[in-house]
Amino acid sequence: MTTHPEGRKALTDKDLADLTQRLAETAIERNCRCEGAEAENERLRLLLTECAEDIRSYVDHEYPEASRAQYPSIERRWIRDMELVWRVRAAVETKGTGDE
Repeated sequence: MTTHPEGRKALTDKDLADLTQRLAETAIERNCRCEGAEAENERLRLLLTECAEDIRSYVDHEYPEASRAQYPSIERRWIRDMELVWRVRAAVETKGTGDE
């Protein structure tokens, strides 16, 4: 770095070249880590989807549609228990479409 007459520091061409090189190396390192993370994220996304489907199946079995239609209290319990399923699905769909 060089110093201006006013006492401020300025980057020289060499400083900029060094900084650019370090940023490029960092980007390459992060990209390598991201590729491994993408595979792990996809694996976790599939597991979450499977768990949500299992919960949905259990909740639907616990509170059958005929009972939900007949009794508002059972409908409220079904909605309460399904909220987790809906949140997981929304999170998985959002991450899966690249809207991060």
